[in-house]
Amino acid sequence: MGTPQRDETAFRHALKTAHRAHKRGQRLKDNLIIDAYEHAYRIAHAQDTLGRPDEMPPMRDRLTMARRVRAYATTNKTTKEAGTSLSSTQHVTPVERNALRTFGSRGGKKAAQRWDDPNSEYAQRERARLAKQHRRKKLQGQTTRAQIQMIVGRYYEELERVPTWAELMEEAGVSRATVARHMSALRAAGMLPD
Repeated sequence: MGTPQRDETAFRHALKTAHRAHKRGQRLKDNLIIDAYEHAYRIAHAQDTLGRPDEMPPMRDRLTMARRVRAYATTNKTTKEAGTSLSSTQHVTPVERNALRTFGSRGGKKAAQRWDDPNSEYAQRERARLAKQHRRKKLQGQTTRAQIQMIVGRYYEELERVPTWAELMEEAGVSRATVARHMSALRAAGMLPD
């Protein structure tokens, strides 16, 4: 069994686990996906008859893999593949292959090395880009929260009731998880009518 197959087996198991969890309505957290990946990787490594060292990808790569798996599972890009067995003779889809590129590849190792020096030009540029992205997402979140609060206020004023989550989802054009998160925050801050 080659290194790519070891990673492929683990990746496919993580993807299958994510699809099953998503189907059950379970929240796809990074640790659920990473645990599934690591479990399958350890089993594949134990079956290695070549006596190679354990080459588990760095945590940064595993987090990237978890995000990609979550995206694939929630958008059903690989539903057809998710139901298949984890045989090493099966082929990986092009979408799955892109996610596997970070594992054990020179590109993935090189990217990880760029972060070794926190003062390098690359690290500073990436931190600045991530900070800007974080500010933008935070502002978007605040805008969405204000919009939800406004909808709740309007409903309460006109109909003397708080809108249902389905009504909020339709009015604000957001997901159920987004409504839940903002309603919980508004309730904790005492900004919802009694």
